[in-house]
Amino acid sequence: MAMEDQEVTTAPTHCPVCEQDLLATRLECSSCGTEVTGRFILGRLASLREPHASLLEMFLRVRGNVKEMERELGLSYPTVRARLEEAFSAAGFEKPDDAERDPLGDMDLGEAIRSRVEEALASVNLEDRIRSRVERGLSRAAESHGRMHRVSHQRPDLTQERKEILDRLERGEIEADEAALLLRELKDRRS
Repeated sequence: MAMEDQEVTTAPTHCPVCEQDLLATRLECSSCGTEVTGRFILGRLASLREPHASLLEMFLRVRGNVKEMERELGLSYPTVRARLEEAFSAAGFEKPDDAERDPLGDMDLGEAIRSRVEEALASVNLEDRIRSRVERGLSRAAESHGRMHRVSHQRPDLTQERKEILDRLERGEIEADEAALLLRELKDRRS
């Protein structure tokens, strides 16, 4: 009988006598007939028993949409979730301990979303305030730098000090506010 004529069925994953996992020892190409022999372990999903295997396959097919599974199975959402938890456990994907769970897990979805949005806004506002202060400081430093060129013929020592302050700012050795303060002090000494 030709290989193409043989019926292909799902491989058993557990021994019919002792119920232990089976090892695959021979694999055959369905196209050219090449055989590979050895001792192969099936992956944890391939060795999963029914009904867990079909349930996880459906979960993947609907891309994790439990509501879609609820519709297709004709079961309630809590029932589908409970069966999925059983299937995940059977596949070796244990639920994380309470200590490892998401701290927002006990909140309802609305509260969790609101909390995360508020955190994000707070960090954005803080970044904006910092950016604004730096930009103001750089702007003042640039203005001072512009004035420095206009008065450079008056006091070469002050011109050099201004340049050093601005160079330190550019290298990141000092913050914009500190540079602005140093430049103001330098200006006051000139007067």
